[in-house]
Amino acid sequence: MEAETLKDRVLAELLALRKMSSGVTVDALAGTRVICDLLGGGDPFVAYTRLCHEILDSDLGLAVKAAAASLGLLAEGDTHLKRLDAFGADIGMEQRQVRRYSDRGVRLLARLIASNWPTETVPSLTVIAVRGQGKWELHLASGRLQVIQMRPVLITALRGDLQDELPLQWTVNDQEVWQFAHTAESISVPDDAVETSLVIVWRGELWPKFNVRWQGTSADVTSESLGNKLVLRLVPSKHRALPE
Repeated sequence: MEAETLKDRVLAELLALRKMSSGVTVDALAGTRVICDLLGGGDPFVAYTRLCHEILDSDLGLAVKAAAASLGLLAEGDTHLKRLDAFGADIGMEQRQVRRYSDRGVRLLARLIASNWPTETVPSLTVIAVRGQGKWELHLASGRLQVIQMRPVLITALRGDLQDELPLQWTVNDQEVWQFAHTAESISVPDDAVETSLVIVWRGELWPKFNVRWQGTSADVTSESLGNKLVLRLVPSKHRALPE
């Protein structure tokens, strides 16, 4: 049996909210750990405000509007069927048709909440790269919501024809809904005549956000990221004499 995805967990919470007589309220969202964390970082009021803004201020089509009505955001009633009746009467559509749109819209909302909308709560990884005497020292720090499943960070060093995976040891600190971590020891990479590229990959349920801070460097170092991959290009010091 496949493990539940982030989208599956969000969908289950949306369906539970839809069954409530109140529909979506700040108090109701306080009981939805995944949605509350993704949209509000654990704050139900922020999550409610964000959800309303994304739904009501966007033109997402009839399916999402019907889902919003069944959740109590666009229609009133003490059951989701009564709310769908009220919404259907407003748009001239019978409940059965509106319910099909609502079911489709709830699934779409689950996908958006689990992917597009958590802009402030995506996992983040900061890399501090310090150029010292004859070597680079790298320090990593990460932060993610505990409800988001992420695999261990992987770092591969590419030096000429050699490829090595660098070991990482983490110190972890859980704070309320967040988990923060940093490398227990710095990662040392030689700064010699051989150009080195470091490929950092962090796979998981959401695309991470990468930050790079360079210290003691010149303009000949670069970084680029795409999806779950960050590449640091450590160019040798221009003023170092090459071996004869």
